[in-house]
Amino acid sequence: MKSEIANYPKMDPILWAIWGAVFAGLVVIYFAFAGGTSGKGGLGVATAELPYLLLIGAAVVRWLVIPRAKRAGGILILALLGIALSEAATYLQLFAIGEPYPNAQPFVFMLSLLSLAQFTPHYIKRYLTQPIDS
Repeated sequence: MKSEIANYPKMDPILWAIWGAVFAGLVVIYFAFAGGTSGKGGLGVATAELPYLLLIGAAVVRWLVIPRAKRAGGILILALLGIALSEAATYLQLFAIGEPYPNAQPFVFMLSLLSLAQFTPHYIKRYLTQPIDS
């Protein structure tokens, strides 16, 4: 059986660079804007749990959807979706919800980092290099 991505070792540094840039960008943006922005949070109480729902969505993508995906292209798209959901939780907490819940910002940030960790190329590559079922 032939692997769908035969040249995965050539892609490995690219995937690590993308993941590292996203991870570093999240850290830099969090420390630049921690404590909220100058404006008051616009979304308020009704959407305070939305960052947690995004993180749960990222976990569902990683542990339930990616293992069932058949094509390598689909796996890469799903991994990028999970990374985006992981990042969006912190961005939403910092910029949209903001000041009403300042104590939740470090917690959501740490959960976002853990969520990003589950999408490292080290964990994703086993799905990219498995043989194609005919």
